[in-house]
Amino acid sequence: MELRKVQVTGGSSYIISLPKAWVKKMGIEKNDSVEVHVQNDDSLLIIPAGGKKENENRVKIFRADEMVDENFLMRCLIGAYVSGYREIKIISSEPVESWVRDTVTQFSRLVIGQEIIEETANTIVMRDILDPAELPFEKILRRMHIIVRSMYEDSIKILDSKNQLLVKEVIRRDSEVDRLHWLIAREQSIMFSDPGIAQKVNLGSERCIDYFQISKIIERIGDHTARIARNSGEIINTIDKQTIKLIKEAAKFALNIFDMSIDAYRKKDIFMAERILEKVSTLKEQCESINSNALEYGTGTAIALGYIAESIRRTGEYSADLCEYVIDYFI
Repeated sequence: MELRKVQVTGGSSYIISLPKAWVKKMGIEKNDSVEVHVQNDDSLLIIPAGGKKENENRVKIFRADEMVDENFLMRCLIGAYVSGYREIKIISSEPVESWVRDTVTQFSRLVIGQEIIEETANTIVMRDILDPAELPFEKILRRMHIIVRSMYEDSIKILDSKNQLLVKEVIRRDSEVDRLHWLIAREQSIMFSDPGIAQKVNLGSERCIDYFQISKIIERIGDHTARIARNSGEIINTIDKQTIKLIKEAAKFALNIFDMSIDAYRKKDIFMAERILEKVSTLKEQCESINSNALEYGTGTAIALGYIAESIRRTGEYSADLCEYVIDYFI
């Protein structure tokens, strides 16, 4: 921290000097302009006009020779994406192997905004082409909620319809939820590294964190929904109608809690959030009934039923986390 004395010039203008190291780092020259933004807490944000220049050129380089396998490379690429790098390069001392190219292509299709802009025998270059203002966080969260809700409805239908194709469809949509969550994580990183972008879309750092936390809750519920679908597909021919009824009742109740928690967040309604929290204990009792019923079956079926009950319970608990957030934040 550096202390700067406020001076008066011209009888009415208050001025302070800017730290020399910061000026050089930002590439500010004589007669350049800076943007001064008043924050919600009355602090001032000072950035070069047009935003941080170096942020546009944030590049992450990976050496293909150091990649252990496809999974490790994919995790590295997702990490760079979420961290907000504008450009990702894969370089190799030898011609890039086909599995590396296939993994990079799969990654570019998996995430939003990354396009391969250059490809040679030894290099692959991807660049972010997405404008953060094009996909407001609220719209992304709304889309995530709609997808997870439809996943949950279909996971409930699997037991009645015995349709294995629904299992694959639910799991496919879970990947869509993941990529939207990664997008929010990425945009949050970009806005933290360049506050000027956050100003352009009228968002403060606190709101960025809020959106990320909510998207994380929805993404986790999506994971548990896919888990319900997978385990339902394994036992559709081994459980009776009474067990199916118990699962459907608990799952529908959990989905209702999830919907209401999203509604409480949108309406900023702390009283609705409190009422929802009171419902979670009822859901836990319903899940215990499923677990008790599972004791009548063989080991494989009982384990699958236990996973289903746990994921239904976790759906309610994650929804409760969202309700607690609503109360804490809006109070």
